[in-house]
Amino acid sequence: MWVLYLIILFFMLPVSLYRNTNPDLFRSGNLAEAQLESVVQCVNFNIHGNMLIIFVMAVIFVLLIFGYLYNAKSCNMIHALPVSRKELFATGYLNGLLFFVGPQVLMFLVSLIVCIINRVTSVEYLLHWLIISMVVSFLFLSSAVFFCMLSGNVIAALVYYVVGNFLYIAIRFLICAVISS
Repeated sequence: MWVLYLIILFFMLPVSLYRNTNPDLFRSGNLAEAQLESVVQCVNFNIHGNMLIIFVMAVIFVLLIFGYLYNAKSCNMIHALPVSRKELFATGYLNGLLFFVGPQVLMFLVSLIVCIINRVTSVEYLLHWLIISMVVSFLFLSSAVFFCMLSGNVIAALVYYVVGNFLYIAIRFLICAVISS
């Protein structure tokens, strides 16, 4: 799953950034301004696309990491080891965070190299992408872990995760509808 997420990010950010900021594509006008506009469009598109991918991957990662909790034999075996439950939880949670942060930092560095190759000087947008991606990863992973620990069933964990994350949108929509009418 980590490699799949890394490949998706590779094609979403560095490859599209290289394609859109290549100096050979811009024949007339101000090259720096056109490249800056391309970088901003590429990063904005990748922020929204990455949020959807993080939303899906967070629950998959959590169910893979804490999947032993849904099988009685596996759960009894893991908890019979000389490791405390706090340590098991912390290790699983940190593994989930590393699943996200590792590829994001790596793609940030690769994207920086792409910008250096294409002579793009405005790379602060890439840093914004990295910070937003890390915060979104933390929030979605935390909610996935919460709903995974709350439920005792894989299907229930998935339903709680989706409903819990879309509950804010539904409540906001209802409040706006009541206020506007």
